[in-house]
Amino acid sequence: MKIYENKYLPIGSIVILNKEKEKRMIVGYLPGNYESDLYDYVGCQIDNGINKQSSLNKDYIFFNESDIKTVVYLGYQNNDYKVVSQLLYDTKNKISEFKTQRYNYRG
Repeated sequence: MKIYENKYLPIGSIVILNKEKEKRMIVGYLPGNYESDLYDYVGCQIDNGINKQSSLNKDYIFFNESDIKTVVYLGYQNNDYKVVSQLLYDTKNKISEFKTQRYNYRG
């Protein structure tokens, strides 16, 4: 599902993912690294939130925009959000280009 052209959903947005019934709250962006898969978002179950007992493997889910079925609630947006959203989009594109060049170099 294409939500926004060249933009990320704001932190605090609540979504339902494909093949899931639970609502997830977006709590971060671009989890991953140069060696592994890079995702658009990191989210948590809306009922649990984030606490000191949260486990990265158990309580968070990494997902891409294409995994979003429905946006239930759109998080807070201001002028800073617009700048950050564009920077995230540009950064993801640069990382993807780097990974492609690196893969092609390795042959």
